[in-house]
Amino acid sequence: MSLAYSATANATTWGTSVSTSSGISVSVGDLIVIGWGGMDSRYDPTTCSDSLGNTYTLRSVLDSTNDSTICIGWCISAYSGSATFTGNMVSTASQRCFITVITFTVDSGDTISVDDEGTLVSGWASSPFITSEFSVTGTDCVAVAFYSAMLSPTFSNQEIPDATAATVVTSGYTNATTFYQLITSTGSGLEAATNSSASAGVAADCVVFKSTASAGSEALASTVTIGSSPKAMITRILNPRTSVTSISTVGTTPLYRIRYYANAVTTAASTITGNFFRYSFKQAVVNAATIVAGSLTKLGSGIGSRLRIYMRIGRGRF
Repeated sequence: MSLAYSATANATTWGTSVSTSSGISVSVGDLIVIGWGGMDSRYDPTTCSDSLGNTYTLRSVLDSTNDSTICIGWCISAYSGSATFTGNMVSTASQRCFITVITFTVDSGDTISVDDEGTLVSGWASSPFITSEFSVTGTDCVAVAFYSAMLSPTFSNQEIPDATAATVVTSGYTNATTFYQLITSTGSGLEAATNSSASAGVAADCVVFKSTASAGSEALASTVTIGSSPKAMITRILNPRTSVTSISTVGTTPLYRIRYYANAVTTAASTITGNFFRYSFKQAVVNAATIVAGSLTKLGSGIGSRLRIYMRIGRGRF
């Protein structure tokens, strides 16, 4: 899939704003999601920013009316570099506030949009804390949940959707928890949920971001059979939503040449079979590549985002 977790940063302080102290690496096109809030619902989140100069789209401020607030801001980074992040609160009084930032890489040319949202705003809620239901309409999505609660509860069993364990990132403050789930299938009636050691006023937002492939991307089946005709030519771009698990040739023509470019997505179990004359790699790191009886096996995982196959017989390109 296009979306992949990259990095996280967090901070907490007493004041009217909160900033991360150490930078995290951001590249052009990355999805940046910021959740920040405080423990006094009289002083809501207002704006967020980063040191690179990105402009953020803000979700609605969620205010439990019982000492818990949160807001989510997001952007597609227009800049590359080491970034720090700041969340601002209403400036009339200091309070305990926090910020958590999470970034995801996105395939070049893909478009990111908000698919849906599930929220929870309660002046006093019992465990588990469960958001309202939301839907997922894409097959390349990430759901990111930010929770803020008073009374410093201990959070556990973070899930998206309900009953499916999510990946928890450090929020830097016991009153908050942040977690996410990469989602590869559509669905409705989904929820984010977490257990809490105590009832509390809680504000939570779970936003689903959807990646839409650029018009030039082509989905590729997990098994590709290359025709035996000596004049056959394949030039395919692998859409990263489908990992290649097997590519095989029909026939035994020995002069196929296969080249993997950087940004190929494969799995550790990927196997290339056939009587290949030569092979080459460009701008890619391949783990445990082995030639066994004319086969190239076990291409390393995580090389990148796209695979391009070029085949030649003799000196002719076809």
